[in-house]
Amino acid sequence: MKKFMLATCLFFFAAAGLFAQNATQGTKIEGYSMASPAEMAKSETDKLNSTIQLTPDQYNKILEINKQFFTQPKASTGSTTPVQLANDRDSKIKALLTSAQLVKLQKAQTK
Repeated sequence: MKKFMLATCLFFFAAAGLFAQNATQGTKIEGYSMASPAEMAKSETDKLNSTIQLTPDQYNKILEINKQFFTQPKASTGSTTPVQLANDRDSKIKALLTSAQLVKLQKAQTK
């Protein structure tokens, strides 16, 4: 009986340890992303690429724009708000796209 209780306790301690490691080492905790700015920039650029099929040159330029956006502090600095920063990023990206890509992007955004 003592061995059974000892084995059961060890199992629960081991299971609790595994769950704790899983929660802290995962990329998402309760819906919040723990990805680095470079990973977030690549993810956003990949999503855009799958939607409108970017050229390799466009992909690299948009990846750099996204890296700059995700490494900027999110708190408003002076007169620039996070919404203005996002709008600035969007306008830079749209300036790189062709008219056909813009139409595809607008259709995807309305869905």
